[in-house]
Amino acid sequence: MLSAEISSWLREVVTRVPGIREVWLLGSRANGTATAASDWDLLIFGDHTVRQRLLASPDLHRADVDFLLGDPGADGFSRVWGEAGTLSRSSLSWALQSPITATYRSVKWIPDDDNPHGTTGRFDDSRKRAVRVFP
Repeated sequence: MLSAEISSWLREVVTRVPGIREVWLLGSRANGTATAASDWDLLIFGDHTVRQRLLASPDLHRADVDFLLGDPGADGFSRVWGEAGTLSRSSLSWALQSPITATYRSVKWIPDDDNPHGTTGRFDDSRKRAVRVFP
């Protein structure tokens, strides 16, 4: 599921940042719809020190990885680096299917093909697959 380059980078992240308990691959790369331009969507479960340790290690940041961290005690997940963004746990509707797979709710705006500005389209509200990539 992970490329050799991303796998190597993730090993470095979990080695240098104690407290990461789980990492899950989401999005197009976990669901077989990725293109060459697709980023890597990773959902992280960890303790309260993980965000501080990641922010103290800017050399670990990759522009092609969207790292969402679930802070203990918080209602959701938020991006560690880059553009601010959050995802609530309740809207995610996370459901374990096995020790290495889960499903979640994904709501995404799909613009009409004939509208390059994306002002018309529809919402795709569907269940997607997540794959555990660490440990």
